[in-house]
Amino acid sequence: MKSLIAFWKKDIINKLIVLVSLALAAGVVGAGYIVLNMPTGRSALEAFTDLLPGQSTPTFDISVYLTPRTATPSPYTATPRPTIAIVLTETPTLPPEEQPSPTVEASAILASSPTVEAGAASPTTTAPLAYLSCIPANNRKTANVVEVVDGNTVRALIEGFVYTVRYIGVSAPTDARFVDAARIKNRELVYGHEVTLIADIGAQDDRGRLLYYVLVGDSFINLQMIEEGLGLALETPPNTSCAPLFKEAQQKALDAKLGQWSFPTPTPRP
Repeated sequence: MKSLIAFWKKDIINKLIVLVSLALAAGVVGAGYIVLNMPTGRSALEAFTDLLPGQSTPTFDISVYLTPRTATPSPYTATPRPTIAIVLTETPTLPPEEQPSPTVEASAILASSPTVEAGAASPTTTAPLAYLSCIPANNRKTANVVEVVDGNTVRALIEGFVYTVRYIGVSAPTDARFVDAARIKNRELVYGHEVTLIADIGAQDDRGRLLYYVLVGDSFINLQMIEEGLGLALETPPNTSCAPLFKEAQQKALDAKLGQWSFPTPTPRP
């Protein structure tokens, strides 16, 4: 057996020789079996068939498939659905005084509106001479505001140079709730506008900021910030020409509880 295994592993030719030999041996055995069974009267094909594994022939009862089945219905009880009653009510009628107003065309509104001439003062605006009289008769400069720093400070282009300008007599809010509101209001009033700058006695503060009264047209910006409760009246000698006017405007804003005066009294910021 060991010699046969060694012969099998040696070469592929040897493997073929072994396989052919086995096939021939199987053929000889099969032929011998057929020859031995021939005298019994069976043919060679029958004798060869005996060598193959037997297979059972499946059987089935065809009547099972041809007999109809009787379905047994499952019990079912219908559940009655609820009946929904729809009740129609009459549409309520509004009394005459609550009837909707008729639509008015825009052209009719424009035709009935009064015409305001250009340059005419607003009815709520104080007459210019009433608040401009306190401003000193010093030389005036024209500038363009290029940046708004806070509620009382801007950066303006003056004669080709940009300077920091602080409003005389006005302190910006220190309360965080009104710091942004004051800056936004100041921006609405002066940013991008041509402004008129008028000095008092002192030209600069200790921080090097230029001190001016600021006008946009006839609007006195220093005074307007105080009137709206977004600036505190701050007396800064020697620039006190409009100090009484600023104090009066602050008292009115305080009485009306405007801006920062709607809360406890704020402290001025230099």
